[in-house]
Amino acid sequence: DRQDLADHAHFVLPGGSVDAAYNFGGKARGLALVVDLNGESASNIEPGVNLTQFSIMGGGRYTYQLQKTNPHALSLYGQVLGGEDFASNSLFPGPTAASSTANSGAFQAGGGVNIRLSHAFSLRLLEADFITTSLPNVGNNRQYDVRFSNGLVIHF
Repeated sequence: DRQDLADHAHFVLPGGSVDAAYNFGGKARGLALVVDLNGESASNIEPGVNLTQFSIMGGGRYTYQLQKTNPHALSLYGQVLGGEDFASNSLFPGPTAASSTANSGAFQAGGGVNIRLSHAFSLRLLEADFITTSLPNVGNNRQYDVRFSNGLVIHF
């Protein structure tokens, strides 16, 4: 069923995340195994309704480094992750009564751009991800989110 966009809630969930990646072959490029932890929270997404979410996801990432001879080269990456989303501090409809907590499967696909600052650090200029969850709501029990982020990357 397709619904008019005016029927969907639009809001910003400020939060933070941390991810760890194991690069196969010990290189900062190529295929990597990724674990991503993300937390977000928003107040008054509707009058008197808040939302706090925490997700844990894992999957694969592929990184391609531009200008390999440049020590401050850009690297581009794409990733596909799946996992679980835990939501609380809100109102979720249920078969017999509403609940303040819910959880669902989650899927994330996206990518980003890093610039190498030194052997140990990179700056994540931009990461953009599309995230889908299926938390209970009064509609189709689907949520589609777009997340933009940036930050510091530490290489071990």
